[in-house]
This record gives sequence, structure tokens and C-alpha cells, in this order.
Amino acid sequence: MADHVATVAESIGLDIAHIEHLPSGSPFTVADKGRPVLELFT
Repeated sequence: MADHVATVAESIGLDIAHIEHLPSGSPFTVADKGRPVLELFT
């Protein structure tokens, strides 16, 4: 599932490596540890 989210995020131009923080201070990234399927963009 994380790869799917990473692929969609990449397709709309989001930086999937950017670290955000929840109000509690916990860090997270948009796609967790997912990697975009770049072959879909060729």
C-alpha cells in the first residue's frame, strides 16, 4: 500500500521524503517507507 501512496504522491509532485510532524511531535512522511513505481511514468 505504501508504494501505491508513494506513486500517487510522486505523480502530483509531492516530496515523499519530506518529514512532517504530528501535533504530538511524532515524525512521518507521506508514503511511510514506500517507493514510487517510476516505470508507470515512462
